[in-house]
Order: sequence, then structure tokens, then C-alpha cells
Amino acid sequence: DPTYPRLRLADTSSDGLRAWRDVIADHLDDSGDDERLARWLAPAVDAALALELPPRDAARHMTDIVADVARLKASMAESDRPHAEALLARLHLANIERLSGATRLFAIRELAAGLAGAVDPLLIDARIDVLLAWASWSLGAAASARLDEAETACDALASEGGEGGDRARRRRGEILLHRAALCRADARLARLDEAQRLLDEAYRCQPDAETALLVATAVERRA
Repeated sequence: DPTYPRLRLADTSSDGLRAWRDVIADHLDDSGDDERLARWLAPAVDAALALELPPRDAARHMTDIVADVARLKASMAESDRPHAEALLARLHLANIERLSGATRLFAIRELAAGLAGAVDPLLIDARIDVLLAWASWSLGAAASARLDEAETACDALASEGGEGGDRARRRRGEILLHRAALCRADARLARLDEAQRLLDEAYRCQPDAETALLVATAVERRA
């Protein structure tokens, strides 16, 4: 979305993140679109930097970042608020990723349940991220069940048509990459072939960097 883009960081090293933060900080005191964009992008970079801190400091910083986004959401038009809600879901997911064991399981279950009734495509997409993360921390039938839920969420995205359908195609390819990792060697290649087909189609429809990285991942795993 050109108004509320989702920031994807290829370089997540401390130096790379700080360089991004410096660029954003230079525009926080601007006026108009540059300031609005800087304030929208800052939380994602701040969250990535916070998670490099010791656990207690990271938790404190993440609480502050979530509060900042909640205030930003309150200032947005009603029609724009799903952008902030999706960002909040991903910030909570980033916080959960640093947990472990039963604490992480209970937290991810609660986050997924909170998004279960989502009807806005932005929130459905965020829910798929949550389910894929949950699947990656699970084994066997538990992982497959989370991927099944993600597939159902893709059906909801696809029903939107247009960009929703394109997004659903990419997410289905991503889900197949996860399914392939659960398969025996003799079944894995078929899943990867199908993932490659879907991701190639998704890239033709929407040639963005995010999809290009997934296409490259599929090619690498099939090699």
C-alpha cells in the first residue's frame, strides 16, 4: 500500500537497522506526507531494534512501541485503522517470537484467537502470518492443523478478488513451502513444484520484492 507500506528489512543487522532508523528520524519533523510516512515506518524498525536488547529492556520498549501505534491508530480515519490493527498484530507476534515453551504457545494461541473473526483483508493477511509462525513452532499434526487454518484464511482473501486474489495466491505458495518441510523426501518435491508454480504466477501479477524472495526460496529448495 503506497500510503501505509509494510516495511520489509533484508538487512536486519544492528548497523542496517540503525541506518534505517536514522533515515526515518530525519523526516519525523517534516510536514505532510514525509512526516506521516516516517511515523508509520518507525515502529517496525524500532521493534526490530528492541528485540536485540536484553529481554526485560526489549519488553519495555515493545510496550512503548505498541502504545505509540495504538495512539497513531486513534488518530487515523476509521477506514484506515485496519492498517494499524494489522501492524499491532505483527508487533505482538514479534514480541511472542522471543518467548519459548508454554509461554510462547499460550501467547500465540491468544493472538490467533483474537484475529479469528477478522474480515478485513489486511487483518486476514496478518492472521496468516501468525498461523505460519505457530506452524513453524509445531510438529506433525499440530503444524498441519495451523497450515489448514492458514489455507482457510487464504480462501477468505481470495474471495475479495483483485489484489486479494493475487495476495492469496502468494500466501498459498508460502503455505506450500511450509507443508513441504513437513513431508517425507519422496513427497516434498511435488509440494515444492506446486509452490513454485503459485509463486511464479503471483510474481507475474504483483512483481514485488517480497514475492521475489519467496520465488528464490522455492527455487533453492527444489535444487
